[in-house]
Amino acid sequence: MALLGGWVLLVAWLASMHVVWRDEARAFAFATGGDTVAEMLRGLRGEGHPSVWYLILRAGYALTGSREVLSGAGLLFGFLAAALFALRAPFRIGVVFCTLFSAFFVMDYTVIARNYGIAALLIFAIAALWTRIKDSLWFGFLLFVLCNINMPALIFAGALFGYRALEVLGAGSTDRRDEWARLGANAVLAAGGALVSFLTVYPPFNDAAVGLDKRPFTAWNLVRAVFHQKTFVRDLGIPPPAQTISLVLITGSLSIFARHKRAFATALFALLALKFFFFFIYMAYLRHVALLLVFLLALAWIVAQDGGEENLPHHHWRARAVPVGKWMLVILLAVQVVTLVRKPLVQAFRGVPYSRAADLAALLERRGLDASPLIVDPDMVGEAIVYYRGGRPMWLLRQSRFGTWAPFSKGGRDRLSLDDILADAALLNQRTAQPVVIALQKPIGEDGDYQVMFQNHTVITPAGRQRFHAATRPLASLRPAQTDEEYDVFVYPR
Repeated sequence: MALLGGWVLLVAWLASMHVVWRDEARAFAFATGGDTVAEMLRGLRGEGHPSVWYLILRAGYALTGSREVLSGAGLLFGFLAAALFALRAPFRIGVVFCTLFSAFFVMDYTVIARNYGIAALLIFAIAALWTRIKDSLWFGFLLFVLCNINMPALIFAGALFGYRALEVLGAGSTDRRDEWARLGANAVLAAGGALVSFLTVYPPFNDAAVGLDKRPFTAWNLVRAVFHQKTFVRDLGIPPPAQTISLVLITGSLSIFARHKRAFATALFALLALKFFFFFIYMAYLRHVALLLVFLLALAWIVAQDGGEENLPHHHWRARAVPVGKWMLVILLAVQVVTLVRKPLVQAFRGVPYSRAADLAALLERRGLDASPLIVDPDMVGEAIVYYRGGRPMWLLRQSRFGTWAPFSKGGRDRLSLDDILADAALLNQRTAQPVVIALQKPIGEDGDYQVMFQNHTVITPAGRQRFHAATRPLASLRPAQTDEEYDVFVYPR
């Protein structure tokens, strides 16, 4: 209970300073789009995430009319997941501490309002209720919901169902028709959840993001996916020269199930499925990979309730592998505690905001520019500014239109210069008779061809910089930030 209380105080302090950034704001823009829920769901299709988080945000906003429902929902689900784990999980205090105070649990699953905290809550809830729900339709219902949280969660839903199917298959030969019937019904529910998730996510319209590191599906790439590091463990907190250690630790941690064949097979399936997903489709970040750590903890929780471990002699290699796997998992969690201290906590003590989007929105209001058209390069780092400006659309440079979120598309203008940005500012100034605000993420003091948004580029040349400075006046430099949402701000015309 003391650990949970300390965790709440830490989260409350960090949340009080947190600035919503683009992935949070983007979800809120989708959730509040459309006049009806049906229109919202149609607009959501192909974005890359299933619908549950958006439905929660829409319902919360309909009830409160406040944009703060976004952060509130993230904090609520993160707290519920933390409380359930701290108060019910059958682990020693060191494991509970390292899990609660990890960078992913404090930040990615709670302070940063996204759908990953709900996934952790559902996975832990299934583990806590395992003996009560595994042979009921509640199990299938929770799997249905889990499938529609995010794409990694869909993999874990399949793994949990597979574990239960192996359990039923390995049971005795007495008459168990009712048990098989319920397993079949749960299979239908889980498959239905997977289908709904698939229909919501595919085909993706963010083709530039999905295709950023796309690889052909070949036998050789299947082998590469198993051993590849960059696409899977690069964000776990261990520096790049030693990322092989991350891969060894996360693979070796599966040996905590060395005495439980069903659990080991389930954990191995989850690991390989995730590795294939992030190798062929989309590169993994900490928030994704950490769900595997959550899943391994939940699976160990289930095994602790369910039994099924083989009674092996202490000198047997599989018995000896179990404590090795436990220490590997603990080390991975401990690294995340260090990451929390080294990054978010240190930056918070230094007063560095997570994003400068709120500062920019407040600056425009103070300067009487709240009605001015806003141009941000790249487009996606302006989505949080839209959130803090009450949903007022910005000018999407790559798409040549106004919008509240930026599609990651190959179909827009993929290469822009400062002259192109000035031309759009002049056009908006003529249309609106208002000064135009230009916020640039990349400082324009250095020449270069910069990749700024997946496969898009901004080109800065000495001549272009000179013309840009001649046509605009500087308003502010809002730097630094913990993320890449920092800006140099200009007003056109000069």
